[in-house]
Order: sequence, then C-alpha cells, then structure tokens
Amino acid sequence: MVVAALEGTTLSLTELAKETGLVHGGVTNVVNQLLELGFIVEQQKLPSGARGRPSRNFSVADKAALAVGISAGKDRVSVEVVTLTGERLGSMSEAGIPLSLTPAEFSSAAFAMVEKLVKEVTPDPVPLSVAVAVPGRAFDGRLTSFGRHWQGAESVTLFSHAPAAVKLSQIINDGAAATVAEHRLGAASGVGSAVIMCGTDGIAGGLIDEGRLVQGSQGGAGSLGHMSVDFDGIACLCGLRGCLERYISLEALAGELGMLAELEAATLPVFADHLASLAAAGDAAVLAVLEGARQRIHRAVTILGPVFSPDLVILSGNIAPLTPWLGSAGGGPKLSSTYRVNWVPPIVAGAVGSRAVIEGASEIARQALLQDPLALAS
Repeated sequence: MVVAALEGTTLSLTELAKETGLVHGGVTNVVNQLLELGFIVEQQKLPSGARGRPSRNFSVADKAALAVGISAGKDRVSVEVVTLTGERLGSMSEAGIPLSLTPAEFSSAAFAMVEKLVKEVTPDPVPLSVAVAVPGRAFDGRLTSFGRHWQGAESVTLFSHAPAAVKLSQIINDGAAATVAEHRLGAASGVGSAVIMCGTDGIAGGLIDEGRLVQGSQGGAGSLGHMSVDFDGIACLCGLRGCLERYISLEALAGELGMLAELEAATLPVFADHLASLAAAGDAAVLAVLEGARQRIHRAVTILGPVFSPDLVILSGNIAPLTPWLGSAGGGPKLSSTYRVNWVPPIVAGAVGSRAVIEGASEIARQALLQDPLALAS
C-alpha cells in the first residue's frame, strides 16, 4: 500500500499516512521495513525558510525488484522486464517453441529466457515478480488453455523451473493482460467502462468497469472471442458455434482470403499490417472479408451494449491496424437516439499495438510488487 502510494511521486510520512489511511506510527513502521529492504529511498527536504528540522521524504527505488511478463502465445513466447516505476529494461521473443510442450517443459524454456534477459539488464541479483499470460486461465490449481493444450494440468508446473529469485508469481488470461495494458497504458486510460477485443492467436478480450478489471466466475469474464454471433455458425473448439474469433481473428480472415500460407510465413503483426495495406489500396476481396468481419463485431456490440453499456469498444493487439475497416466506419445498429448514446459506443483502435498481452503481463507483475512488496522478504 505504501509503495503503491509512492508510484510516480515523492511523499513525506504525513502525506503517506493521509494517502494510505494508516496511522502515523503504522506508516513509520512500514517505511522503516521498506527502507531496510531497499524498496524505497529517503531524501531529506528543508522546510521553507531553511529553519527547523528537515522532513523525511520517500520515493520508490525503481530497481530494488523487477517485474517480468511472459506471454505464452501459440506462435511465439515473449518475455519483458520492467522496473518498479514501469520503465521497460528489455524484452525478447522466440518463435518455434512447440505447442506440444508440457507446462513443465514450457517452464524450462520460458524461464531460461527470463534468466538470460534479467542478466542482460541488471548485474545485481534482485527479487522478481512474474506474471504468465496464457490463452486460457488457471482456476482451482488447474490450467485451461486450448491454445497450448494444457487442459487440466496443474498450474504450479508452469513455475517448476522458475529461479529462486521469483518471489511473486501468477497466471493470467491473455485477454485480461491486454485489457490491463490498454486500461493503464493505452486507449482505455482514464475511461470508466470499456470492452477490449484483442487479436492474439485468436480473439481474447476483457471488460473494465469503474476502472477495474471484471473477473467473473472462475476468472472467465471477458472471453469475447467465444461470444456466439451466429448460433448456427462455424463450430469452435470451445464447443459452441459461431464464436466471434471464428470470423474476425487473423487466422479466420486469412482462411477466408486463401492466405493461410502467407499468415504462416509471417508474424501476426506483420500479416495484420499487410492486410491493412491491401485494404487501404482498395483490394476488393480484402475489403469484402473485412466488411463481413465488421458486421460480426457490430452484432457483438449490439448484444454487449444493453448488457454492459461501455464507454468504448477497443480493438487491440493484432487487429488494431484493421480498425478503420472493422470499427465504426460504415454505420452500426440502427437505434433511436436515446438508446444509441449508451448502447452503441465508439469502436476505436488500441494504443498498445501487438505488444498488448506482454505489456499487460509485465504491468500486472509490477502492480503485484507495488501492492505487496514485503512479500519479497519472505
């Protein structure tokens, strides 16, 4: 709580007590512990007129611990390291990590990347907070991840090869990670209520309400890629038909255009930019497929509007470059002006781009450090 209050600022003991709601003695005890652990630093400030005792002021020691995000995508695995103040120290990405790997085998490969990157960005051993974003979720100690075929595996095995420096760890849904990235760093910053549709290997997503991530039962809220927009539509791995990702993901678009070979040969962001270039050049086939996808998105928004009434719908990740063709252009559902205000929000491009999932993962790991830094001392 104290470190979170110091995020981006310098405060005195009195100011910390006011920000945290703790009594002065309690703040002093916590501050002394944090000083001893090296998570905050002290500067003395003379009062105005240079008379009297200097006040004790404190700020975050940004490299006392590091936050690590890991994105377990189907086409590649990415790692990012950031400081307590959110400065990105480095990132790396590797393609070709097989989908067939067990969680323990994945842990070995991913944490080898983490250790290599941490050694590159800091010479000193520091405690780490790690968040792993997966195309699925962890609940009750078990993984559900269709993207990497880990259904039912023990979630703890994802950290079986974590180095001893890892003191905080968590598994998060990739859509939730992208949602946090857009909310804290991107297009949803300062917005009270938003829907995020994120192009990953499929379509992930999340909901922000009153500035907070909506979790739902078992953390399953915001799984927009599996929102059915056609009950008689294409069958999906989840067991439903007509799921949104079967129509608007890059794989779905490439399949409809006969461009799966091009998708396979490129990274997802590069392929998205290629489609955007073709659309901008007036390619009739691409425009027709994107129009079909736009209609599916608007059908989803028509359902979401009366239920959730968001301020914005954000197209993030790998579908963000296609927003001019998938978003509000071309009109949407026809409603009376009274209901249109609340039920048909603007559809806008995300600001974080194809890095939404990995940046959200590292931000979630960083927030865990800010909220509970004393856990690192255990």
